Amino acid sequence: MKIRFPVLVTLVTSLLLALILPNDAWAAPTSVKASPKASPKFVIKKTIVKRKAVPLASPSPTWPPKNFTASGDIFAKVPTAIELTGIISAQTKLYAASQKCIDSACGALFVGSTQGCKWWEIDSSIFGPSLADPTKSIEYGTLRTTALGTKPRQIAAILMISTEQLHARVTVGNIAAKCWPTSSPEKVPNNTYIPNSNR
Repeated sequence: MKIRFPVLVTLVTSLLLALILPNDAWAAPTSVKASPKASPKFVIKKTIVKRKAVPLASPSPTWPPKNFTASGDIFAKVPTAIELTGIISAQTKLYAASQKCIDSACGALFVGSTQGCKWWEIDSSIFGPSLADPTKSIEYGTLRTTALGTKPRQIAAILMISTEQLHARVTVGNIAAKCWPTSSPEKVPNNTYIPNSNR
């Protein structure tokens, strides 16, 4: 199945930190001693019970996901800058890959499928101003991205990374996502950018 997105994609990165602190609980007194010849003195023995920090589980996403475009049982959405920042900050591999987008034109897409996918294929195009007429936008090249599969009802973020130099008015569009139910015969994940020779 395929789903298309003729839209502009902007990549924003940042880092969020979450800290979970353990709690200490104190047990009730276990023994009491008294002296008959002096003022009563009480000795209280306390047992410390240490609790391990437990990561907070993410809430299960609603299904079908809201504000996603659907095609059959697959869903896709171009994320906002805030949404993309949040997921990149939570995934180290995605954050590392996003560093390439500081100098290169990139796109991003959230995808998911009711039945799950063995792997994803994302086709897109890179657009920019024409050298002959800067007021016009032309296709600079085509980008093909392969990504790891997803489980049923799992939402994943995919970065489409080109080698086109990033500058003003360079955009990513004509995005088409494909969910494959069979194993990939090629390298996954991967990005292949083919620049147009006649631009």
